[in-house]
Parts: sequence; C-alpha cells; structure tokens
Amino acid sequence: MKGKNIPFGYGNGGVVELERLMRERSAYLVDIRLSPRSQFQAFNREALQARFHKRYIHIPELGNVNYRKGQPIQIAHPDRGIERLVNGISQGYTIVLMCGCKEYELCHRHTVVSLLLQAMPEANIELPDRASPENTMKCLSIQQPWSWLIVNGYKEIENRDWLTSYRGPVLIHAGAKLDDDWFTTTGQVEDHHPMRDYVPQDMPQRHDYAIKSIIGMATLADVVEQSSSPWFIGRYGFVLMDTKAFKEPIRYSGSLKLFDVEREVIAHAEVKG
Repeated sequence: MKGKNIPFGYGNGGVVELERLMRERSAYLVDIRLSPRSQFQAFNREALQARFHKRYIHIPELGNVNYRKGQPIQIAHPDRGIERLVNGISQGYTIVLMCGCKEYELCHRHTVVSLLLQAMPEANIELPDRASPENTMKCLSIQQPWSWLIVNGYKEIENRDWLTSYRGPVLIHAGAKLDDDWFTTTGQVEDHHPMRDYVPQDMPQRHDYAIKSIIGMATLADVVEQSSSPWFIGRYGFVLMDTKAFKEPIRYSGSLKLFDVEREVIAHAEVKG
C-alpha cells in the first residue's frame, strides 16, 4: 500500500495545523528547508525533533539554494532527495513535506512535488486546506458554459491539475471569460463540439450566460484520477453532486483555486425549482 505526500507551509497553519497532519502514526515530518531554523522557535530543528522524535527527518538535499537570493528556485541535490521521498511513500508512509512559505505555488516545495511526480507519477499528493473561516463557504470559479452545465446537472466532473483535501458544499462561480470553443462566430452553440451529445439541444447561446457571478452550488464529493465519465479528461476530476442553480446570478469577483465567500453574500439566493 502506497503512502501519500502532503506539502505543508507552517506560515499558513502553524503548530495547530501541523499537529493535525501528524496525528497519523505513519506520518513523517520531512523538513526540506536548506537550513532548519526559524524565527518561530517551535519550528527550529531542535523543537521539531523533541516533539516528533524519529518521525522528524531533515532532507537538506531538497532545500532551495537560492532562498532569499532573489533568484530562481534551485534544489540542492534533487535526485538524492527525491529518491528518499519515493522510498518513504512506497513503504506506505504519509510524508508531510514542510517549509515555511505561505504560498504553495511560490514555494520550492511546489518544485519538489513536481519532481516527485516526474519520478513517481502515481504518487498521491494531498494539499491540505484549512477549514473555512466561520460564516463562509468554499467557492470554485469555472468558465462558462461549463459552470452552467454543472449547476444544471449535465456535468458531474470538473477537471483540475491540482488537488484538494476539502470535501463538502461548494459555491459555483462563473468566471469572467467564456470558452469560445463552444460557440460559432455568431454566438450559436457549436454543433461540432465534442461534448455536444451530452448537453441539451436548447443550450443557451453565448450572450445568455452570466459571468463574474455565483450561479449555484454543489457538493464536492470526491477527487479522482480515473473515471468512466465522458467529462473526465484529468489530471484530477472534482466529483460534484447535489448541484443546484440559483434563480438569479449573484455578482461576485472570482479567485484562484478554492476561495472563501461570506455566507451573507448568498443569504437571499433562491434555488431554481
């Protein structure tokens, strides 16, 4: 049984989030900072060793030699470091891959995960999501007409190249742009679109779609890497169930990945019958 890899930046969740990730007895904290020191005493090597003992491992080979130099990310010795990660995951361990940066996409742990997937394409990567703040809901922005197809029950999988550990209610946001492949130059639905057989014949024309708006909601039930659904093209498929369309779109600015929306924004939303 293979394990998994969880990239973790302690600038995001701190001690509480780390303790949650390390509850599994098979979890190992792998420190990929070049130098395992921090202005936060709890994240210095000595403190981490005292807390997790043999479950704390420092792999400087996966450190960024250009950290704080304002230069592109350069992993110290990627081959040696990645080999150790592959060995751990292959033995069924959960690897909590730790650095201090808040932004995953800007941190060198993102580069390390990319290198891991090159060496081990089947590796299970789980991005930890902090719980939404109180009185908020998760929201996912999707181009039209894909978002319309989701909330109206025609499309049950949304494809992404990133993972999330979140499961539960999610608002569906229609992004600022439309997918022009769906429409002719006059705005009619393209009869030769490869998914035309899976959508209604009276699918709205180009100018009828709301943009920059929350248009409904669903339940994010699972994230899969394989599916028989015609909508799945990979790499990861977000399985959306219990979809509902709102009677009126709610104007709202979108954001990347799963983002939080105050519940009061949809307080007066009505679901289509």
